[in-house]
Amino acid sequence: MPSLPVDSFAQQSLQHPDLRALQVDLRQLEVDRRLAAEQFKPRLDLSYNFLGRGFDFTAPTKEDPTLTLTEALGTNFKWGLNFSFPLFLRKERGKMELVQIKQQQTGNKFEQKQIEIENKLRGYYNDFGKQSQSNPTLRSAAAQPARLCSRPNNASLK
Repeated sequence: MPSLPVDSFAQQSLQHPDLRALQVDLRQLEVDRRLAAEQFKPRLDLSYNFLGRGFDFTAPTKEDPTLTLTEALGTNFKWGLNFSFPLFLRKERGKMELVQIKQQQTGNKFEQKQIEIENKLRGYYNDFGKQSQSNPTLRSAAAQPARLCSRPNNASLK
Protein backbone atom coordinates (compact mmCIF):
# COMPACT_ATOMS: atom_id res chain seq x y z
CA MET A 1 0.00 0.00 0.00
CA PRO A 2 1.51 3.37 -0.98
CA SER A 3 1.95 5.87 1.79
CA LEU A 4 0.26 9.21 1.44
CA PRO A 5 1.94 12.35 2.74
CA VAL A 6 0.34 14.03 5.72
CA ASP A 7 -0.29 17.16 3.63
CA SER A 8 -2.61 15.27 1.29
CA PHE A 9 -5.05 14.65 4.17
CA ALA A 10 -5.01 18.38 5.01
CA GLN A 11 -5.55 19.30 1.34
CA GLN A 12 -8.39 16.80 0.99
CA SER A 13 -10.05 18.02 4.16
CA LEU A 14 -10.11 21.64 2.88
CA GLN A 15 -12.43 20.52 0.08
CA HIS A 16 -15.08 19.40 2.57
CA PRO A 17 -18.36 21.37 2.32
CA ASP A 18 -18.55 22.02 6.07
CA LEU A 19 -15.09 23.59 6.05
CA ARG A 20 -15.96 25.69 3.03
CA ALA A 21 -19.07 26.95 4.84
CA LEU A 22 -16.94 27.88 7.86
CA GLN A 23 -14.47 29.67 5.58
CA VAL A 24 -17.37 31.73 4.17
CA ASP A 25 -18.49 32.50 7.73
CA LEU A 26 -14.97 33.69 8.58
CA ARG A 27 -14.93 35.98 5.53
CA GLN A 28 -18.34 37.40 6.51
CA LEU A 29 -17.13 38.02 10.05
CA GLU A 30 -14.09 39.84 8.66
CA VAL A 31 -16.45 42.16 6.77
CA ASP A 32 -18.44 42.67 9.99
CA ARG A 33 -15.22 43.48 11.86
CA ARG A 34 -14.24 46.07 9.27
CA LEU A 35 -17.74 47.59 9.49
CA ALA A 36 -17.49 47.75 13.29
CA ALA A 37 -14.09 49.46 12.96
CA GLU A 38 -15.69 52.06 10.66
CA GLN A 39 -18.15 52.95 13.43
CA PHE A 40 -15.29 54.49 15.44
CA LYS A 41 -14.89 57.23 12.86
CA PRO A 42 -16.79 60.53 13.08
CA ARG A 43 -19.78 61.05 10.79
CA LEU A 44 -20.34 64.04 8.54
CA ASP A 45 -23.60 64.42 6.62
CA LEU A 46 -24.21 67.06 3.98
CA SER A 47 -27.74 67.75 2.76
CA TYR A 48 -29.13 69.91 -0.02
CA ASN A 49 -32.86 70.45 -0.59
CA PHE A 50 -34.76 72.40 -3.19
CA LEU A 51 -37.61 74.48 -1.83
CA GLY A 52 -40.67 74.68 -3.99
CA ARG A 53 -44.31 73.81 -4.28
CA GLY A 54 -44.59 70.14 -5.10
CA PHE A 55 -42.53 69.27 -8.15
CA ASP A 56 -42.87 72.63 -9.83
CA PHE A 57 -39.82 74.62 -8.73
CA THR A 58 -40.61 77.53 -11.03
CA ALA A 59 -44.05 78.25 -9.59
CA PRO A 60 -44.41 81.97 -8.96
CA THR A 61 -44.65 83.06 -5.34
CA LYS A 62 -46.39 86.03 -3.76
CA GLU A 63 -43.05 87.76 -3.35
CA ASP A 64 -41.93 87.31 -6.95
CA PRO A 65 -44.60 86.46 -9.56
CA THR A 66 -42.05 86.58 -12.43
CA LEU A 67 -39.71 83.84 -11.12
CA THR A 68 -37.56 82.12 -13.77
CA LEU A 69 -36.01 78.63 -13.61
CA THR A 70 -32.44 79.82 -13.02
CA GLU A 71 -33.58 82.18 -10.29
CA ALA A 72 -35.65 79.43 -8.66
CA LEU A 73 -32.77 76.97 -8.65
CA GLY A 74 -30.35 79.61 -7.44
CA THR A 75 -32.41 80.96 -4.54
CA ASN A 76 -34.84 78.22 -3.45
CA PHE A 77 -32.64 75.75 -1.66
CA LYS A 78 -31.57 74.75 1.82
CA TRP A 79 -28.14 73.49 2.85
CA GLY A 80 -27.46 71.36 5.91
CA LEU A 81 -24.37 70.03 7.60
CA ASN A 82 -24.49 67.48 10.40
CA PHE A 83 -21.41 66.29 12.31
CA SER A 84 -21.52 63.59 14.97
CA PHE A 85 -18.92 61.73 16.96
CA PRO A 86 -19.76 59.26 19.73
CA LEU A 87 -18.06 60.34 22.94
CA PHE A 88 -17.86 57.13 24.93
CA LEU A 89 -17.78 54.58 22.08
CA ARG A 90 -19.39 51.93 24.34
CA LYS A 91 -21.68 50.59 21.65
CA GLU A 92 -18.89 50.47 19.05
CA ARG A 93 -16.42 48.77 21.37
CA GLY A 94 -19.03 46.20 22.37
CA LYS A 95 -19.83 45.40 18.76
CA MET A 96 -16.13 45.11 17.91
CA GLU A 97 -15.50 42.70 20.80
CA LEU A 98 -18.56 40.66 19.85
CA VAL A 99 -17.34 40.29 16.28
CA GLN A 100 -13.85 39.33 17.47
CA ILE A 101 -15.29 36.67 19.77
CA LYS A 102 -17.42 35.30 16.94
CA GLN A 103 -14.34 35.20 14.70
CA GLN A 104 -12.41 33.29 17.35
CA GLN A 105 -15.27 30.82 17.88
CA THR A 106 -15.66 30.22 14.16
CA GLY A 107 -11.91 29.79 13.78
CA ASN A 108 -11.94 27.20 16.58
CA LYS A 109 -14.87 25.39 14.92
CA PHE A 110 -12.96 25.41 11.65
CA GLU A 111 -9.83 23.91 13.23
CA GLN A 112 -11.83 21.30 15.14
CA LYS A 113 -13.79 20.26 12.04
CA GLN A 114 -10.59 20.09 9.97
CA ILE A 115 -8.95 17.80 12.55
CA GLU A 116 -12.07 15.60 12.67
CA ILE A 117 -12.13 15.28 8.88
CA GLU A 118 -8.39 14.56 8.69
CA ASN A 119 -8.78 11.86 11.35
CA LYS A 120 -11.69 10.31 9.44
CA LEU A 121 -9.64 10.30 6.24
CA ARG A 122 -6.70 8.67 8.03
CA GLY A 123 -9.06 6.09 9.55
CA TYR A 124 -10.57 5.26 6.15
CA TYR A 125 -7.10 5.05 4.64
CA ASN A 126 -5.91 2.74 7.43
CA ASP A 127 -9.01 0.53 7.07
CA PHE A 128 -8.37 0.31 3.35
CA GLY A 129 -4.76 -0.66 4.03
CA LYS A 130 -5.81 -3.40 6.46
CA GLN A 131 -8.32 -4.78 3.97
CA SER A 132 -5.81 -4.76 1.13
CA GLN A 133 -3.29 -6.61 3.34
CA SER A 134 -5.86 -9.22 4.39
CA ASN A 135 -7.16 -9.76 0.83
CA PRO A 136 -4.36 -12.19 -0.20
CA THR A 137 -5.17 -14.33 2.84
CA LEU A 138 -8.87 -14.29 1.98
CA ARG A 139 -8.14 -15.15 -1.63
CA SER A 140 -6.03 -18.14 -0.66
CA ALA A 141 -8.70 -19.34 1.80
CA ALA A 142 -11.40 -18.96 -0.84
CA ALA A 143 -9.32 -20.89 -3.34
CA GLN A 144 -8.87 -23.91 -0.98
CA PRO A 145 -12.32 -25.47 -1.59
CA ALA A 146 -11.93 -24.95 -5.31
CA ARG A 147 -8.64 -26.86 -5.26
CA LEU A 148 -10.18 -29.68 -3.22
CA CYS A 149 -13.01 -30.04 -5.71
CA SER A 150 -10.70 -30.04 -8.69
CA ARG A 151 -8.60 -33.06 -7.47
CA PRO A 152 -8.76 -36.20 -9.56
CA ASN A 153 -9.65 -38.46 -6.60
CA ASN A 154 -12.93 -36.53 -6.10
CA ALA A 155 -14.15 -38.15 -9.31
CA SER A 156 -13.98 -41.58 -7.62
CA LEU A 157 -16.27 -40.43 -4.80
CA LYS A 158 -19.21 -40.17 -7.17
